[in-house]
Amino acid sequence: MVKSGLPGVRPGAVPAAATPTAVPRRHHSQRMALETLRAAVCEANVSLEKAQLVRLTWGNVSGIDRESGVVVIKPSGVPYAELTPANMVAVRLSDGQVLDGTLRPSSDTPTHLELYRAWPTLGGVCHTHSPQATIFAQAGRP
Repeated sequence: MVKSGLPGVRPGAVPAAATPTAVPRRHHSQRMALETLRAAVCEANVSLEKAQLVRLTWGNVSGIDRESGVVVIKPSGVPYAELTPANMVAVRLSDGQVLDGTLRPSSDTPTHLELYRAWPTLGGVCHTHSPQATIFAQAGRP
């Protein structure tokens, strides 16, 4: 039984050969793209707190890989100081189904998904609760 983290091999699964060549090239590149997206989304979320654009755990950033139809978003209720690329949540664009992990995606995920569906060129969504944005919204001006 293989317990290493070979790309494309479920923990406990027995691959045809325990080498990276046993992983289909396309699947390996998709996994690398997902890891890159997770890292970028994590970094963007952490930068929100550093820029004082969020309070508590409110607000989030998501990113999308349009080729695979996968959206990565901040997990719900996790403090910004505890965010890592590994705990970003991957969901399917078509229906919001969580693709892996045990954390729940942000409660704003349905809104992010609707925005991605409505604007096919959109590559990311940022939702903050900054005092500046709140004041601007409360002013009722376009």
